[in-house]
This record gives sequence, structure tokens and C-alpha cells, in this order.
Amino acid sequence: TQSRSSAASDVYKRQMFVFKYLRTKILIVTMLVGLMPLLIVGGTLNWLFESNRYTVINENIVRHTHNISLVLEEYVESKILSVESIASMPSVKKSFSDYKEAIALFGPYSNQYQDVEDEYVDIIANVTEQNGFKDIMFISNDGLVVFSLLQGQYHGLNVFDSPASDSLQSIFINTNNSISSQVKLSGYEGEEGIREVYFSSPIFEEGKYVANIVSVVDMLSLIHI
Repeated sequence: TQSRSSAASDVYKRQMFVFKYLRTKILIVTMLVGLMPLLIVGGTLNWLFESNRYTVINENIVRHTHNISLVLEEYVESKILSVESIASMPSVKKSFSDYKEAIALFGPYSNQYQDVEDEYVDIIANVTEQNGFKDIMFISNDGLVVFSLLQGQYHGLNVFDSPASDSLQSIFINTNNSISSQVKLSGYEGEEGIREVYFSSPIFEEGKYVANIVSVVDMLSLIHI
């Protein structure tokens, strides 16, 4: 009788163990099945959020790039109009003729050239500053830089001489060939490696193309527009 009771007890314990195991398994499966929609919805919402976030970021980048492009276009157009306006000023046309004659006859560092400088340099300096240029050059049709406000490395030289930059030569040639305003980004100039932007315009005297004006701005100034 005792062994029979012990066997029955073992059977009962095994049945209870199996029952608890099955109940736990069913509970886990039920929880997983119940959580599945939440996981799917949560994953979908997270994907939509991430997708929308990246879409918004991309749209912002595109919009920002477009705005920068418009600002740069307006800046370039305004500088072209400025240099064209300077090239059409009677005093500038007259100063070019006087500078060209003085440099041809006496040289860029003669007293006669200095007399011409004294007459015109203040006017040219004011116009250059008002239009936001760093330097301005008058270049004759044969490539001679007859005037440079800063009297930099090209002053009194021909743009085809070896010290002159390829960029200056290029914008001079393009202006001569097209007889129209041009824009050119320079290479890295000088010891500090600063890039410059050249804006050029032909000078007309009585309807005849006689020279070029080349105005210069530092590339760094574009950061502040």
C-alpha cells in the first residue's frame, strides 16, 4: 500500500511538472503573440520616423544648398554690374588713357606717372572700396597692367610675363575674345595661398574697345555674404 501511494505521488508530481511547463510555455507563446502587433507597429513607426527624419535632413540640405547658390549668383551678378559700371565712368576712361601714356613714355615709377596717380588715385580708391573690391587693375589691349590700385605684383607688367598668374592671363584672354564681362576664380596666390576672384569688363571709348578693367576680391570675403 505504501509503495502504491508513493508511485501515485510520483505520477502526480510529474503531471504537475508537465502542467506547469505547458502553462508556462503557453503563457510565453501567448505573450509573444500578443506583443507581435506592438513590435510590428513599433518597428513600423520607428522606420517611418527614421525615414522621415532623413527625408527632412535631405530636404534641408537641398534647400540650404539652393539658397547658397542663389546668394552666390546674386553676389556674382552684383560684382559684374559693379565692374561694368566702373568701366563706363568717364573719369575712369580718362584715367586709363593718361596712365597708359605715362607708363609708355616714362615708366610706372616716374614723376610723370606719379602726377597722373595724384590726379586719379583717390577717385579710383573710393570707387573700389564702395563696390567691395580689394584691388582694381587697368589692362591695355596688349596685356600691359598700366594701373593697379595696390601696386601689387602685376603693376607695370604684362599679363603674359612669367610672374603673372595663369588666372589673370585667362580672364584677360576671355575678355578680349568675347569683349564682354568675365568671372574667374584664381589658383592659390602668394605665400599664404589665398584664392581670389577676378571680375573683368571691357572699356569702350567712343564705341571702340580699348582696354580691360579687372577687379579683385578675396575668396575669404565670400564667407561673409
